[in-house]
Amino acid sequence: MGAEAVSDNWMKALGTSKDPLQDDWQRARRGLFLRAVTFATKPSLRTGDRVVLYATGKGLVFAAGDVISIPYEEDGDSRWGWRVRVSLTHGTTYIHDGVPLERIEEERILRNTIKRRSHIRLTDGEFEKALELLPEMR
Repeated sequence: MGAEAVSDNWMKALGTSKDPLQDDWQRARRGLFLRAVTFATKPSLRTGDRVVLYATGKGLVFAAGDVISIPYEEDGDSRWGWRVRVSLTHGTTYIHDGVPLERIEEERILRNTIKRRSHIRLTDGEFEKALELLPEMR
């Protein structure tokens, strides 16, 4: 029997402080973030990983779920051309109803870690805390 692949937990930052993600995030870019998350370069995320979505500039976690594809390039999106498909299981309708980042922290200050990065690894405890605090998606 082969060893089972271990999945990673990630937090993916969306938006920038100068160009924040719209509050009604589920409608942004025709619902893109309900299906996929975007990256400027090929990300480390892979099928089977878990992901928490974070609104840069707002300090709020607003959705979480599973990565369901390997990274792929999307034609026609020059700045954020890399993507992974996601299946979100938890999330808020509006970003302003999200969970303050500090509420999922364990041993480190996540705001300092995510600065100037598009995604960071989370511990199992940090991911589970996000799931506990976010509502299930309908």
